[in-house]
Amino acid sequence: MLRCFTPGGCLGFPQADCEVQLNGAATEQPNGKKSDDFNGKAYCRDATPKRDQAKPAAQLPLHKLPPAPHDTLYPDILQHGRGILSLSTLQQGLQHFIVPGVGYIAYTMMRNGPDVFNVLSPLALGDPICDHSKFTVMAQAFLQQHPKAIFMQVSAEFAAVLQSCGLLVNSMGGETVLDLASYSFSGYAKRGLRSAIASAAKGVVVEEVMQAPPMLQAAGKGAAAAAATSGADWEQLASEMKEVDRLWLSRKGKHAGNFWFINRPPVFAPEPGVRKFTARDSSSGRLLGFIFFDAVFEAGQVVGYYANVTRMVPDAHPGVLNLLVSNFMDRVREESQLEAPQKKQSVRRSLRRKLEQQAAAAAAAGQAPTDSSEPAAPTAASSSSSSSSGGVRFLSLGLSPLHQMDDSRFEHSSKIRNIFEAAFERGAAFYPFESLAAAKAKYGAGLHDGRFEDPAVTYQQFYMAHSCRGAAGAVAMFDVAKTELV
Repeated sequence: MLRCFTPGGCLGFPQADCEVQLNGAATEQPNGKKSDDFNGKAYCRDATPKRDQAKPAAQLPLHKLPPAPHDTLYPDILQHGRGILSLSTLQQGLQHFIVPGVGYIAYTMMRNGPDVFNVLSPLALGDPICDHSKFTVMAQAFLQQHPKAIFMQVSAEFAAVLQSCGLLVNSMGGETVLDLASYSFSGYAKRGLRSAIASAAKGVVVEEVMQAPPMLQAAGKGAAAAAATSGADWEQLASEMKEVDRLWLSRKGKHAGNFWFINRPPVFAPEPGVRKFTARDSSSGRLLGFIFFDAVFEAGQVVGYYANVTRMVPDAHPGVLNLLVSNFMDRVREESQLEAPQKKQSVRRSLRRKLEQQAAAAAAAGQAPTDSSEPAAPTAASSSSSSSSGGVRFLSLGLSPLHQMDDSRFEHSSKIRNIFEAAFERGAAFYPFESLAAAKAKYGAGLHDGRFEDPAVTYQQFYMAHSCRGAAGAVAMFDVAKTELV
């Protein structure tokens, strides 16, 4: 028998009223198909197998219910949104598996195989939004409801929990994280980045736009909080952004514009927790590019940002996006009262000096020196404690899909590994895997054997967990695009 993990029933509705609420929300479409209208958004039932359509609404699985209102999810994100995908769990098309008093898992039902079979597989996004000590509780509850679930872009910590639940775990690439307290664009290996930023800055104006209220204020108010800040006319700006978005995606592979799930689609309006920066030509006022930075939360505070949505017109200076990142880092350092790192003559010399200092300190303490081949490097979690006691401490450039995968930690599927490697090497027409990885590697002065040369930049592995012993699980990586948003 299906359980409802939401307080008072499904999304706050009493359990006895589930059927009434769902049937009351159903509307007839012009094509004769049914949809559920919830908070002004329609979610089509067309993909539902006929065996489910014939059941009473009270007996339908949880993926048939409408998504949870955003303002009810904000408190969990504020406290436990440590992962870069926490705000991506709010995107249209996702459902939310809620365990009261613990947290939630965002997921969608994806077609896994030819459409004619009408088979749906649950596909979960990232780590659960909950305290890390509750990962096992969330995993077991979700797998009890969806035993064939696939988990995408999960951390090593949650992957270990899923492996203990009997799932296989495959690497799907790594996330590039910059430590704001120590990261610098100086050094010989980053001369190309510095030159691109300096050249792009000539005649370009960077500004923050579409500012939304802090998430703490938005909690309990939802979209009304963002609407309350509409002191300016954003329609023209939104129209310009949409055109830049169209031009950018037209050059990024056959299916790049269809992806959503891991790549959260841009929202051209104010969003709590999201900061939006634009670059314009100072003479013509033309919009050249923009980046949306998603906040990362811990214990009610912003501890980092994720450069989630990056767009640029094809004929703009190639350094425009680098300029936006550099300006954003300077702005955040100023707000968090972090001093900019001193200039370094080279990354190699800085790393050598750091290792020498570690060896001298260890010798003074009578300890063995640190192995020079494994220097300590900050991570998104460790940088939160190493940089300062408060404020924003890191900037994530996001996942480099299928790049420098490391499957040594977990039991994995070799067939899926082979498919991923082939897709990275020969899948440019599908998605720009190699070019995306190369662009992010420049920030770390080069990535070698899973470690950046710059010690202020780390490469953290992320994983896909699944129960497929064959190659079928790899379909999830590429069939997400087939899940159409209404």
